Formats: sequence, C-alpha cells, structure tokens
Amino acid sequence: MPTKTPDIAIHRLGSQQIAAPQFKRVEQVVAGLGAMQAQDFGGGKWAIGLRMPNATEADIDRAISEKRIIRTWPMRGTLHFVAAQDVHWMRALLTPRILAGSTKRHLALELDIPTFARCEKYFIKALRGGKQLTREALYAVLEKNGISTSGPRNYHIIWRLAQEGLLCFGAHEGKQATFALL
Repeated sequence: MPTKTPDIAIHRLGSQQIAAPQFKRVEQVVAGLGAMQAQDFGGGKWAIGLRMPNATEADIDRAISEKRIIRTWPMRGTLHFVAAQDVHWMRALLTPRILAGSTKRHLALELDIPTFARCEKYFIKALRGGKQLTREALYAVLEKNGISTSGPRNYHIIWRLAQEGLLCFGAHEGKQATFALL
C-alpha cells in the first residue's frame, strides 16, 4: 500500500531531526545530517538550533569558535556547516572537481599556483597561533605584500585557500565574519 502524504511529512520531520530531535550537542546535529547549508549565517545557526532541545545561540557560537563545527565551502561552492571530524574527508572527496572547474576563472583573474602559494604563506603567518581576521584584514595582509585583491580576486583567493584546506570561517567579530586556519 502506498505511503500517504501526511506519513511522508511525519517521516521527513523525524529523519531531519525536527519532530523528535535526538542530538544533545551542536556537532552531533551537524554530523548527523552530514552537512547543513550555511550560506546565510543566521539561518544556518537557526537550522541547527531547531534540531537541538534547549539550544541557545551561545551554544552554537561556542561550537563554531571551538571549531567543533566548521563553516566552509565543502561542496557546490555553497557555504555549509560541517562537523570538524568530517571536513577533511569531505574536502578530499569533493574539492578536486570543484577546483578543476575554477581553473579558467582563476587564470582570467591572473591567479595562478605561485600566487596562491604566496597568499598561503602570508595567511599562515598572519593567522598562526589561533588568530582570526576579517576579510578586510586578510585583504590588507595581501596588499601589504604586493598581491592585488581588486575586483573578484579577493573572494577567489580566500575561496581557493579554503578549498585547499588552509582556511575556514572563524567566530564572528560583531557582524563581521572572520577567517582562521583550518
């Protein structure tokens, strides 16, 4: 006998951890769902909190700042929250295809492997010791070292180094996103 529409909705709410959440910790929610879209930072946090009894925004912010969950681009070039224990295997599995598809765009922006390597060196130096910097601060690091961040180059540099496993989003500084070493 075919499943009735209300039954499908109930099963979906259960499998999505909305109707009967089972997880007690932020990283369990994210790991249990594989990855959670976080293009909209506030919406991504809300989606986690919805799936956790008695969740607070502070719980989610703490999980982000302690790097128990990572906000990065693991697939499709879209930001997701990923459990820390999953970010490396996901990146290894999904990144090669994503990077291959970006080659022409990077060349058009005059971003080649030696340029990315220089950016990596400067970011490691600026972020070592657990430091977190805003986009603007990272762009300033590059400009100070003779690497142009004009136009869309700036976004593509950060995105590429996140794809390569160097960077991820850190805790927010007020309303500003920060970046940290993965």
